[in-house]
Amino acid sequence: MKQLFFAFAGFIFLSFASCKEKTSQKSIRPVKTMQVSTDNFSEKTFPGYAEAEEYSYLTFRVNGLLTYFDLQEGQDLKAGELVASLDPHDYNLKVSSSKASYLQAQSQLERYKRLYAKNAISKQEYEMTKAAYENSKSVYNQALNDLSYTRLTAPFSGNVEKKYVENHQQVMAGEKIIKLINPDKIQFRFVLPETNAKYVGNNFKCSIELDIQKGVYYNAAIKEIVSASVGGSGVPVIFKIDDPAYDPQKVKIMPGYTCMVRIAPKDSAKLSIAIPLIAVWSDPETNRKYVWKVDPKDSTVHKAAIKTGELSGTEDIVILSGIKEGDYIVTAGITMLSEGKHVKMIE
Repeated sequence: MKQLFFAFAGFIFLSFASCKEKTSQKSIRPVKTMQVSTDNFSEKTFPGYAEAEEYSYLTFRVNGLLTYFDLQEGQDLKAGELVASLDPHDYNLKVSSSKASYLQAQSQLERYKRLYAKNAISKQEYEMTKAAYENSKSVYNQALNDLSYTRLTAPFSGNVEKKYVENHQQVMAGEKIIKLINPDKIQFRFVLPETNAKYVGNNFKCSIELDIQKGVYYNAAIKEIVSASVGGSGVPVIFKIDDPAYDPQKVKIMPGYTCMVRIAPKDSAKLSIAIPLIAVWSDPETNRKYVWKVDPKDSTVHKAAIKTGELSGTEDIVILSGIKEGDYIVTAGITMLSEGKHVKMIE
């Protein structure tokens, strides 16, 4: 009987120990973590291309049928040179018709002016005749302008980068005819991934390697950073070569030429810590921001108050204080944690 009792007691003890062990195992929560590091890159390289800094889309201001358009892409044009012309027949008719009405109204006004001076007509009749004259004059001038708009000339000397229509085609007012560029004014463009947006305009230098001059780097200056990501592809950055060693007369660059853009920190660049936004949480009572920091010695979590800076891209935020390089923080599952809780680190 005693043997049976001790065997039963042993079974109960083992079962209790097993349950306690399972309970202990269940209390260890797996969490995704990351080790904090600074942006300690030496340089980053991105593909870019040349584009015209000065360009114009040439369009007609009136509708019509193209009767002259004998240009080819890549062709040079001088300022004032004829680009294209429309059939002027209908516009000539409008000029003739409006001119006749204008001359008639002018003659009528001269006659009424003499009559009014002799008090032969009322002031109202004179004013109505004068208004009719002004209207016919305006119609005539507009007809002359419309006729002149049938000829499209180059506003500056440049190169035809692209043509959008063909000769003998009906075109509408405002429809693109050609894109005229100034090949002497070239800038460059590349797309910076959103996650790397912090590398530009933050004490970093930029240089460019032209594909037609491999191995030669020219210093470049950022001209414009588009404030929004276009189509989610990244942030467009426009820059120009400002290196005295670059001679545009010797190194002839045309729009479309490719290059590699190199971004590197300056000697005095202050590198920062950036962590995912999802790792940051706020205390609703104090409104202070925290992260869960993991002690790798015993795999317990402890909240660490942090001070945040500006966004880095769309998913990260710069940390000014509270954590340092080498710390481990929780990046997923932060709502299920409490101070001192044991976790299983998953990177």
